[in-house]
Amino acid sequence: MMCKIASLDIKNNSNVEDKDHCIDTLNKARNEIERIIDEEEKKKLLIMFINHYIYFFPLLDQITPDKITQIINEINENKEYLDDAQITIFTNVMNSITISAQENTKFAGIQI
Repeated sequence: MMCKIASLDIKNNSNVEDKDHCIDTLNKARNEIERIIDEEEKKKLLIMFINHYIYFFPLLDQITPDKITQIINEINENKEYLDDAQITIFTNVMNSITISAQENTKFAGIQI
């Protein structure tokens, strides 16, 4: 599922032609992540997922600041499952959101 999201990312290159397909794929990926029992693996996938979610956030109205905040909180609640590289990636995502919030008001609603 994450590969499908990545291919949407590469294929569309900032121009989402089929928004319904894109949001459907993101929702399916999120549901698949929720089914994972291993918390360590789940958090690793959430780190990858939030990167794609942030990428599509300005392009898709169905992705709301509340949904992103929920994912951030879920990752924060279980940081002990993340290794150093994943913590670095997550920190970079948070920094990116902070910078984007200064340039794009849509990002301002995300609670970090």
